[in-house]
Parts: sequence; structure tokens; C-alpha cells
Amino acid sequence: MESGDLYYSSTEQYCDIKTKCSNFIKCIIIDKFRVISEALWHVFLLKNSLKGVMGRIKEVKLLTAEAERTEPNAYKGV
Repeated sequence: MESGDLYYSSTEQYCDIKTKCSNFIKCIIIDKFRVISEALWHVFLLKNSLKGVMGRIKEVKLLTAEAERTEPNAYKGV
């Protein structure tokens, strides 16, 4: 990148390297922080989704065990 070029970040800010070095650095930091925070948010959502799925699996296992206990031959094809 040449001196004086504009850097366009995904935070929709233009940063001029030559005249505003501190703004350019701030622009990069803000952009990287946004990317990292978005990634962490997706990890959080995925974790909560997996918790929900695991809860449902546990619930189905308990219901199946209860059904087999009350009617042991219902699933044997007898």
C-alpha cells in the first residue's frame, strides 16, 4: 500500500495513512475488534443451540426409557 492511499475498513470508515496515522491505526483496531466480537457472538449462539439440542436428546432418551419401562414389548414388534 502506497503512502497516502486510503484504507477502507468494514466499519465503513476511510483512513488516510499519510495524514492521519492514528486514525488509520484506530480504524484497523476497530475493524478487527468488530470481526472478533462477531465471531464470539456466533460461538455463543452455537453453544446455546447445542445446549438446546443436547437437552432435547436427553428428554427423548428419558421419554423412551419411560415408554419401554411401562410397555416393554411395544417396540419389539410383538
